[in-house]
Amino acid sequence: MQAAEEPAGQPEASGPALFDVHPTSSDELIIVDLLEGRVEARLAFIAAMDGSVSVTEEGSRRILSGMGTIVLGQSPRVPVVLMLDDGNLVRRDRIVLCDAEAEFSEAVDSILPSMFRVEGRGGAAVAFTGGRCSTLSLAGGRDLLVRAAGIVQISKGVEAAQDPGNPDFVRLRGDGSVLVSF
Repeated sequence: MQAAEEPAGQPEASGPALFDVHPTSSDELIIVDLLEGRVEARLAFIAAMDGSVSVTEEGSRRILSGMGTIVLGQSPRVPVVLMLDDGNLVRRDRIVLCDAEAEFSEAVDSILPSMFRVEGRGGAAVAFTGGRCSTLSLAGGRDLLVRAAGIVQISKGVEAAQDPGNPDFVRLRGDGSVLVSF
């Protein structure tokens, strides 16, 4: 009896990846339990993982699958859990672990060249930032100037424009929030 061969090409999309991120103190590595599905990860941030978790290459991406614990870290970066919703803008270079089926497109309409737009299914993600984080609300049409270098994520419904009087800042308006890190 011969084993059936896998068809060539991309694997079919599956349900969302399920993983738990365990809270840790600021001086500890972050622990992620992969429960189901496939996640994309940046290998430079993986400190250790269970032998039951496999790593495969898909182009420039590294996909982790199976069930088990993954330990992430990179000093002095600070881990933060993001919810990637359709239409959000996010600094893709800060994300170190997300659902492998999450889709991103270059946000050509964004004034921040490093931002990508989440399209469709996003789900949870782990990002590493350069410092402490805060989510700032723009509820009620609040007008907010935010230093461009510190923006990690902008929710859908927030408009961003360069502030002519402050070239290092972005003027945000609308109804939503922005995650900043410094």
